[in-house]
Amino acid sequence: MPRILITLAVAVMMFAALGTRSQEVIELWLDGGDTYLCDDPFEEAGLTVWLAETTEDDCPGAGFCDFGWAEGVIYMHPVRLVVDVSTVGPIDSVEVYCWVTTEDDLRIFLYDDGEIIEQVNCDFYGGHMMIYGHGLSYDEFVVSACDAEFYEAYIYTGEQVDVPPDAPVNLARLAPPYPNPFNPRTTLSYYVPEDGCVSLSIHDVAGRRLRSLIVDGHVEQGEHNMDWDGRADGGALLASGVYIARLETPFGTECRSLRLVK
Repeated sequence: MPRILITLAVAVMMFAALGTRSQEVIELWLDGGDTYLCDDPFEEAGLTVWLAETTEDDCPGAGFCDFGWAEGVIYMHPVRLVVDVSTVGPIDSVEVYCWVTTEDDLRIFLYDDGEIIEQVNCDFYGGHMMIYGHGLSYDEFVVSACDAEFYEAYIYTGEQVDVPPDAPVNLARLAPPYPNPFNPRTTLSYYVPEDGCVSLSIHDVAGRRLRSLIVDGHVEQGEHNMDWDGRADGGALLASGVYIARLETPFGTECRSLRLVK
């Protein structure tokens, strides 16, 4: 049956304010197929996922499970995407990438024993949401929408650990590309904690550099955005496939995968 594809990858994330934290990153993204049935669970990477009816906590006219499907996106109007996270251990945070048509159309929850422990409402038209688990364990992670598009989510697990005070800390952050998959262009958002020189480039899966978006460019502290149009340095449009965005800074290096589709 068609499925949401859940891939499990391991990465090391560093946070200055709270010390260094070793985390697993569970990446939820969508991979082709037709519509599938509500309340029909399936399992990937040790997690159980299903689509369910909305509730009165979600939106007016609750009690429906209505959605459309396209490669890389679920059109939620309305529907709940439910992920059983009872087996993943403590959750640090969850990032969600979405697009909403009106304010408060999309909400994300962390549940434990049937109770809402954490909740965040989307108060803008699309983009990025974050919910914090504070290193606690939960039963379910839920994305609920009245009328929205869901693209992907990243569940960061793990607890803070003690490290030597002189341990290297990566304060730079390369966010998941949005949209992803993409055609014809996507946006790479990154954060640097201080002014400095950065490089941002696109590579194939063999590590060959195909496009240099920024080469030792001086940027100010804060968040920045850079678009990529799916082309190589010479202007040639690249073929459909998986590519790697690489951010290099004085504060560390981070990579993200991208999928170009045509």
